[in-house]
Amino acid sequence: MSALSIRDIAKMAGVSVTTVSRVLNDYPDVSEATKLRVQKVIAACDYQPNNAARNLKRTHSNAVGLLMEGSPTPFITDLSDIIESEINTHGYALVPHRVTDGVDGVDTAVQLVMEKRLQGLIICGGYFIHSLEQLRRLPVPSVFCTTTLTGIDHAAYSSVHVDDRQAAMEAVDYLCAIGHRDIAILGGIEQDEGGVSSQRLRGYSDALS
Repeated sequence: MSALSIRDIAKMAGVSVTTVSRVLNDYPDVSEATKLRVQKVIAACDYQPNNAARNLKRTHSNAVGLLMEGSPTPFITDLSDIIESEINTHGYALVPHRVTDGVDGVDTAVQLVMEKRLQGLIICGGYFIHSLEQLRRLPVPSVFCTTTLTGIDHAAYSSVHVDDRQAAMEAVDYLCAIGHRDIAILGGIEQDEGGVSSQRLRGYSDALS
């Protein structure tokens, strides 16, 4: 019988390959129950991880990934330049990657992290419609930047974002303060529930009210 692979261990433990890798490398965000289940399978099979798996943490690159969702805009382009400059200042390299429409963002993020041995991940722009369970699959510290996440408590993840409703209110308040009353808004999709367009429209309407 050929030697067991990490995929075999994952299948027997009923978890993903990523989870097995995280257990092998003692990541802290794997639940105790899952960790014990994987460890029992490893012990029962006398599994010996290969060098790539055993040295996963030691063979990483000194890099942080930038996963950009949605269409490229001047704002995102400028923002990515600033992020890269800051990353370089701290001695890291930036690995940019754009997610095309119709591609699963979490799967892409996990694959990018594993292939490039990234130490962290910044997910920038677009919409990230995933459950908290899916977000927990991200195998390295991750920060969302100007990204719309729906249906998830903001306290559950790290983010840097614009309060689009408040920003629109302040813009309309300023126009009202200098005497304007007939104020139009040119925005995106009105039915964009929870997204940037709907938040800006809400702030516009609230300010006029």
